[in-house]
Amino acid sequence: MAKIETLGAEIARAVRELREDRGWSQEQLAAEMASLGFRWSRMTVTEVEGRRQRSVSIEELLGLAHVFDVGLRRLLRANFRHQTRARNAISVTSEWTIGRGDVDSLIDTGQRSEVKALNRRLDLLLHEAAVLDAEAATLAKLSKERKQEVERIRHELDAARHELDAASNRRTSK
Repeated sequence: MAKIETLGAEIARAVRELREDRGWSQEQLAAEMASLGFRWSRMTVTEVEGRRQRSVSIEELLGLAHVFDVGLRRLLRANFRHQTRARNAISVTSEWTIGRGDVDSLIDTGQRSEVKALNRRLDLLLHEAAVLDAEAATLAKLSKERKQEVERIRHELDAARHELDAASNRRTSK
């Protein structure tokens, strides 16, 4: 029976692969993590990537995702190029083994909640936009009516001025 890898081994493999893919030394990765406020040194990277596998905190996992510019799924499901059926499970603890698909489910659960929240926000914004569009149409109609009224009054005012000028000219000519 094939040995089931631990989650720590998956993360270690991902960190090593991502670091090497970028051509970074262990010192460079340590410096990137230190720039985020983590107390990482070259030795920390060695321990995380090594056989003795230092555990990575959730904060550090998020930091690694940030410095490598990858999602958590990539850090939790390493070595996609070399997957076999024997590597379908991950040992989280000695009592708890989960399938790789379950890792996706655990990751996606939060994403689904975020997507639902974003969809609700989008629906609200679309509704607000429709209300604003209706108000804008009403205001545009009122503006057009007011402009027409102003033009009508200007026309009447011009006509009245013309009549006054004509009446004034008749008085002065008498």
